[in-house]
Amino acid sequence: MDTLFVSPDDGARQDCSAQNAVTINRTFKNARRKLRLSQREFAAQLQVDFVWLSKLENERLPVPENHAVIMALLPKLAAIAKLDLEWLQSLKLYYQTESSPPAFEVVYKALGR
Repeated sequence: MDTLFVSPDDGARQDCSAQNAVTINRTFKNARRKLRLSQREFAAQLQVDFVWLSKLENERLPVPENHAVIMALLPKLAAIAKLDLEWLQSLKLYYQTESSPPAFEVVYKALGR
């Protein structure tokens, strides 16, 4: 079972079990919610497809294939949501590999059951 984070600067993958870590994925979602925008509205501002944005926010986007696109969106995200670009660039991307457990298994294990 692999839970991985991808470092934004070099694309290096790291094992990580911190399910509550601040990630780029969650930052996109939190910024959109704070701005009170739908995924369609936010995607239009970012100039991406809303389905693609949904997959990114919900950690279902194949990151290795989209890493450069995601990194290129960070300046737009910073401008729209008034976030510090350097801080955004320091965050990690989260994704699950095919061998990763479903989210409910992670929560179940975290609860010690």
